[in-house]
This record gives sequence, C-alpha cells and structure tokens, in this order.
Amino acid sequence: MIRQAASQLLLAGAVLLAPQGLRAQHGADSVSFNRAIRSYTLTMAHLTELKQAGINIQNYAKSHRDEAQKWTDASDNGDGTIDDQVRRIDAISPFRQAIASTGLSTRDYLLTTITFFQASMADGLQDSYAKTKQKAPVLPGNVNPANVTFIHVHKAEIEKLKLGELVNSSGG
Repeated sequence: MIRQAASQLLLAGAVLLAPQGLRAQHGADSVSFNRAIRSYTLTMAHLTELKQAGINIQNYAKSHRDEAQKWTDASDNGDGTIDDQVRRIDAISPFRQAIASTGLSTRDYLLTTITFFQASMADGLQDSYAKTKQKAPVLPGNVNPANVTFIHVHKAEIEKLKLGELVNSSGG
C-alpha cells in the first residue's frame, strides 16, 4: 500500500512540477510528450545552462515588470504540445534570447526543466526507500532511469548549482 502511494506521489509530483502547458497533453500529444522526456538525457552542461537561463529570465522580468506577465502567459498556457510551448516562448524575443544566450534551445530548456525535476524526485524516492531497506516502486514509463542515476551520481555538483533557489525566488 505504501509503495503504491509513493509511486503515485512520484508520478503526481512529476506532473505538478512540469510547466502548465506541458501538463495538458492528451492522446497522441501525450505519447509524443512522454517519448520526448523519456529519451531526453540530462547533462551537467544543460543544468548549468538551465540555471543561467533562469537567472536571465528573472533579471529581465524584474527590470521589465510590464513584460513579466508575458513569460507567465507563455509558460503557463495549458494548451498544446512541447512544440506549441516552444513557439509561445520563442515568440517573446527577450525571453527566447535569455534562454539562447546560455547555449540552450527553448526546447532543451523545457525538457531539461522537466527531466531534472522528474529525475530528482525519483532519486529522492529511491533514497528514502533505500534508507528503510525497502524496494522502491517501478519508475513511471516516462522517467528515464539514466537521468535518475545521473542525479544520484552528480548530487554534490547539482547541489552547488542551487537550482532550488530559482524555484523559490520565482514564487514557483
């Protein structure tokens, strides 16, 4: 019972942490979305770029409060696919540039964000089960086990990036 609840919590958490526009996937879009995040591979370079992109976006939004709502509207729109989300963000030049200046494409920015949170949650769940000497539940089908291993192996480096500070300072 506990394992089933934990597995459901992991899946729910991964869905809740994804940007709004990526949660509303249905049917073929959902299959495409799941395939995209399952096949995406995290790297330290992408996480470093993700951190800088977040800083760039926050800095721009702070100095251009009148345009900050555009970011919220583009990233929280509940319709469409990953490609639709990319098009909405790319349509706002300052935000596209804030991401691109780091070396990430907007698509990589979105996929890195989702897979990072998803793999971090899965790693945390596996750690908690290991501490109690219980077998962790099977990962949901859209979670790439290599990304969970990556998070586990690079935990100290990732903690130094302080990616959580971006989430906390942005009100997310």
